[in-house]
Amino acid sequence: GDADADADAPPNLRGLVLVNPATCYDRSALAATGPPVAEMPRWKYPLGLLSLLPLFTDELSFPQLWLILSSEALPSVLDTAAREAYLGRTALSLPTKLKFMPRDTLRWRLVEWLTIGCELSKRKAQDGTLTEEIGDLRTLIVVGERDGTLPSAEEAERLG
Repeated sequence: GDADADADAPPNLRGLVLVNPATCYDRSALAATGPPVAEMPRWKYPLGLLSLLPLFTDELSFPQLWLILSSEALPSVLDTAAREAYLGRTALSLPTKLKFMPRDTLRWRLVEWLTIGCELSKRKAQDGTLTEEIGDLRTLIVVGERDGTLPSAEEAERLG
């Protein structure tokens, strides 16, 4: 019947896109700095998150932020007087409205997604089951040139 036809049908998956592949998480700056932040007491956790900012920014981010904070420049999204006035009215309340990733969510992502996922992919690559599972699947690996979080470009070379 239909069940037999479904079993014989080719899979719909035609390719795989890896964006900043986390298969290199164990060699990353995030693996070294993220877990201690996830274990911080709740009162200290927002400061811990701030300590991770350098991983997610580049050398242009902080100078630009300083120009904005010192009123020497405006963000490009403030392209009208109305938008600039709105920011002026709401800027001081922003810190009370910002939503930080909950500590337990960060911990779960670092352990369940990144640590376990990285270990599993390495194990499967070593024992050959990864090749069996994906076969000749076309793969596109997209990486950022300045990824401070993961050594993505190096990982793309390794995987390629």
